[in-house]
Amino acid sequence: MEGLSVSAYVRRLIERDLERPSRKEVIAAIRALPPVETDISATEILREAREKRGDW
Repeated sequence: MEGLSVSAYVRRLIERDLERPSRKEVIAAIRALPPVETDISATEILREAREKRGDW
C-alpha cells in the first residue's frame, strides 16, 4: 500500500475504477466494430487454445 492510509488506498482504487469505461460502454464499443472474417471457427480457436493450455 506504499505507506497509504486505508482510506487513501480505497480512494485511489475507486478513482482508478471510475476512470475505466463501464461494462455497457465496453459492450457498445465491441458491437460497433466490424465483424471479423476467419477461415477457422471461434469454436476451433478456443479448442486449440484450451488444448495448448492443457485445459482438456
